[in-house]
Parts: sequence; C-alpha cells; structure tokens
Amino acid sequence: MTSRTVDTKARLRTAALAVVRERGVGGASARAIAAAAEVNQALIFYHFGSVSELIEAASDEAVEARVRLYRDAFTGVDSLSDLLVVARQVHEQERQAGSMTVMAQIMAGAQSDPVLARAGRHALAAWTDEVDQVLPRSDLSSTARDWPTWSAPPSWGSSSTTAPIRNPPIWPSARSSASTTCFRPSKGWARPRSARCAWPLPM
Repeated sequence: MTSRTVDTKARLRTAALAVVRERGVGGASARAIAAAAEVNQALIFYHFGSVSELIEAASDEAVEARVRLYRDAFTGVDSLSDLLVVARQVHEQERQAGSMTVMAQIMAGAQSDPVLARAGRHALAAWTDEVDQVLPRSDLSSTARDWPTWSAPPSWGSSSTTAPIRNPPIWPSARSSASTTCFRPSKGWARPRSARCAWPLPM
C-alpha cells in the first residue's frame, strides 16, 4: 500500500466521521464525504466498498483510539466510586469532542443497516471490555453479580451472531439520535432524557 493510498484512506475516515457528526448518518452520502475529504467519491467504493463500510472502518479506528486514550485512567480504578469518576470524565470529554454524537447516529442507523449494527456492536464490546478488566481487581465484583446480561436490540443482528454483553452499568441507547437516552438495567430501555447519563458510550 502506497503512502498516497494510506493518506487517502485516512482522509476518508476522518471526513466520514466529520460528516456524520455534522449531518447525521442520513446526510453522510458518498458525495458529501468525498467533498469533505477533497477526493473523488469513487475512491470510497474502491477502498471501502460502500459508504456504510467506510463509516464502520472510521468508527472502529476511532473507538480503539479513544479506548486507548483512557486506558491508564481505567487501570487506576479500584472501587465503584473511582469508576463513576472516570466514567463522568470520559463522558464529558467525549461529549465535547463530538464522539457521542457520532455514536448516537451510528446506533440509530444500526436499526436498519447491518454494517452500522456491526460497528455499534464493536463499540459496545470495546468499552465493555475495559470495564471487565476493572471488575476482578476491585470491590465491583460483588456488585456486578447483580447486573443483568444486556443484549443488543434484535435489529442489530440475529441471536446467533450477537453475543450478550455482560454488566454495563448505564449505557446510552440507540433509540434516539436527537437526545441523550440511557439504558438502565433495572428499568430496561429508558425514554429520552435531557440529563446526562452516568456512564458514557463514546467513540
């Protein structure tokens, strides 16, 4: 792969997230993304296959980068109170960065697009894995036993391909791209609310 190809693909991934953030998934057309990246729109299909696959690649890369950014903070967690402090910090920083806006759009699109559903599952798994690393070494282990198993909505994939995600404290849901929506294990899917979630699902 030439350096020019690497640069073009990177520009397309960056542009895809920017367009999703500003216009939503519905406005993330090949033309809009190519214009933002200043490349020919045919390159989207040449390098990624489809717009959805481009968004997925951009999301996966961004999620992994954001998780790495906070890994040291998660490593220092020894208690539930520590975890909540880190969660609120991550939530606020990711909200300011616009990452949560992008993820809300991807999760909304996931209800009808299997590629975006795959991107949403990847993001959920990446952040849940970080929490799972915390649980065995802290006093959260006993608390976690009371948390139910959570599975992605049926529209995100069949039960044979979507494994349950264990023990998320509080996750934003895909039910609304217009406002913050939280999933609370004790209540199931919550209605959209203006208050911030206590636990983030950033990019």
